[in-house]
Amino acid sequence: MLSMQATTPLGQLLAEASKLDSSVHRGRETVARPAGLSVAQGRVLERVAETPMTVASLARRLALTRQSVQRVADLLVEEGVAELRSNPDHKRAKLLALTRSGEQRLEALQQAETAWLEELRHELVARTSEENIDPAIELLRLIREAIEAKSSQTED
Repeated sequence: MLSMQATTPLGQLLAEASKLDSSVHRGRETVARPAGLSVAQGRVLERVAETPMTVASLARRLALTRQSVQRVADLLVEEGVAELRSNPDHKRAKLLALTRSGEQRLEALQQAETAWLEELRHELVARTSEENIDPAIELLRLIREAIEAKSSQTED
């Protein structure tokens, strides 16, 4: 793992972004728990709510390994939140789809996340101002794009 050198402003920013990522994940897990889901399960349900898809397709869309998505899918099917349907395009690769229970849990998760984000926004605005949010989003996007471009150069 890369150790972020917090001796420069960019290093400090990236260190904070890394901490932010961890905090967001913990916060989302806390929000997801009352809906009976994990963040990973919620991500899978959100995708298959759009359209049923194979585990392999889902893994590609989520940029995760097929095996990790398969474990989540198996748990969702076991809990009756998702189901496997026949795939007209492939005999062996089933389509993962939501059940009614899955739709209800996903809706509960989305409502809880919306409330959580609104609470966070209020707290952030109380500490700073609404005008600071859009420039922060733009800065984070630019940093992400620069990192992705640099990473793709080293992969070539």
